Amino acid sequence: MWIESEHLTNSALLEMRVGDEVQLTACVDHRDDEDLRTADCTIGASWSSSNARAVTVDDGLVRTVAAGSASVGAEYQGARASLLARSSLGPDVPVRWLVGAVRDAETRRGSWGATVQIHNGVFAGVSDETGPTGMYELRDVAGRLQIDVHADGYRSATAILEVAAPGSRHFDLTPVDEGP
Repeated sequence: MWIESEHLTNSALLEMRVGDEVQLTACVDHRDDEDLRTADCTIGASWSSSNARAVTVDDGLVRTVAAGSASVGAEYQGARASLLARSSLGPDVPVRWLVGAVRDAETRRGSWGATVQIHNGVFAGVSDETGPTGMYELRDVAGRLQIDVHADGYRSATAILEVAAPGSRHFDLTPVDEGP
């Protein structure tokens, strides 16, 4: 089994820009009597993306929704093929990352399960959930971004950041008053 497209840079790399769509074709060889034949199994294949935040795929139609990369695969009757799909903002836009921690403002302990999400622009909807140490990571983002942070039991926080180089930003959340 293999995947074809006129847009492949080589047999295993698909370079795209954010917002692009490319149709892939999944092919498989099979025996028909004594002859070896190639069949298009694009529609019958199960398609997958390892990073749907950057690259989605449906019946072989690959869409880039954010900068990043993903392994795009197709499976048909036990046979499998995959390729790397890489999307960028274009040659003039640097792609960067933002990392940091979400912490309790009083105890400085990491807040597990907080959601850190970009609210605006081409990266709207890109998010990460903090782990046990309260750390988050937003990869392949750039520009003037509004970041919203939400965690159960805490007041939400918002910041507008200019991400032009790899950087970090910590969010200290204030617990919501429980009341009498």
